[in-house]
Amino acid sequence: RVLSPYLVAVNRIYIQVVIQAISLAVHVTLLVLWIPTMGILGAAWALAVGTAVRWILYLAAVAFFARISVFRILVFNMSDARQIVTASREQLRFAKS
Repeated sequence: RVLSPYLVAVNRIYIQVVIQAISLAVHVTLLVLWIPTMGILGAAWALAVGTAVRWILYLAAVAFFARISVFRILVFNMSDARQIVTASREQLRFAKS
C-alpha cells in the first residue's frame, strides 16, 4: 500500500502498469498450469506466487527510482520511529487547531 502510491507520486504510472501486467501474466500462466493437476491448491499457489512477484517488482522499482537500498526500505529503525512520532504530533496539533 506504500510502494504503489510512491510510483504515482514520482510520475511513474507506466511502471505500475508494467508490474501489474507481468504479475497478471505470471498468475494466469500458473493457473493454467497448476489447476488441472493440483486443483484448488494450484489456484492458491498461483495467487501466492503472482502476489509475491508483484511485491518484488514494486520493491525493486521503488528502490531504483528512490535510489535507496532494498534493505533500507524493508528494515524499520529508530530514525523511522522518530519520524513517525514527529509526524503524528504535527497531525495532532493540526487537528486541535
